[in-house]
Amino acid sequence: MQVSFFEPLKCIPKTKTLMFIHPLWTLGLVILAALLSVGAVALTKHLGISDQPQTDDITGILQRSLISIAVLFPLELYFLPRWVLAMDAFKPGESGNSKDAWKQLFEERWGKVFLARVLVTVASSIGFFFCLVPGLVILLFFGWTPWRVLLRGESISTAARTVSRAMAMLWPQVLVAVVTILLIIIVLSELAAQVIAPLGGVHAWQISNLFNQFLIVWMNAALLALYQWMESTATIAANANGASNDGDS
Repeated sequence: MQVSFFEPLKCIPKTKTLMFIHPLWTLGLVILAALLSVGAVALTKHLGISDQPQTDDITGILQRSLISIAVLFPLELYFLPRWVLAMDAFKPGESGNSKDAWKQLFEERWGKVFLARVLVTVASSIGFFFCLVPGLVILLFFGWTPWRVLLRGESISTAARTVSRAMAMLWPQVLVAVVTILLIIIVLSELAAQVIAPLGGVHAWQISNLFNQFLIVWMNAALLALYQWMESTATIAANANGASNDGDS
């Protein structure tokens, strides 16, 4: 089965549908993320850590990063995955999750999702430490494991095998789509910074922060659409290969 490199890019326009399935939920998530970011900055100032450490100030950069991770932890651990599962359950067409049962499913899965993310992060970090290539390979072939655990409820080991098989077939297309999504975020962020900068002061920072958090939520919608495409395409390809093998035999 031949798949065009640019076919998954068709998923990007679908983010509009996903973002507006429950617009108030999406808006609330963006506002929550922005408020937590404000809290991280306030805590940084309270502890006497520079808001903009110099590039050679490794300690300052590390401290600021750890504070941001700690403050944003509830968002990454709970609220953002919950929103993703809800959008998958309420998406048009077929879904592996029920509109009526997704809340219960999330409560059953979110702990495993967190563990899967930790395992992927640790494994890829070890790979990056020894050599760049192993870390990239781990992220490329197993990075979707937490998504599979969240959206389909599989065990971590089963999810890792499932996504690695899908990526073995579709990694070039998925890689092109992920790079495109990141480029869109970078370009929009830079354009927004140029537009907002003339406002100056605290208001400019607040608007910029709100827009950046919107981009993060949008990125998760784009990744959800991409995952849905990857899962569907991999299933079709596997069925086609199975039918072909049956025909040969």
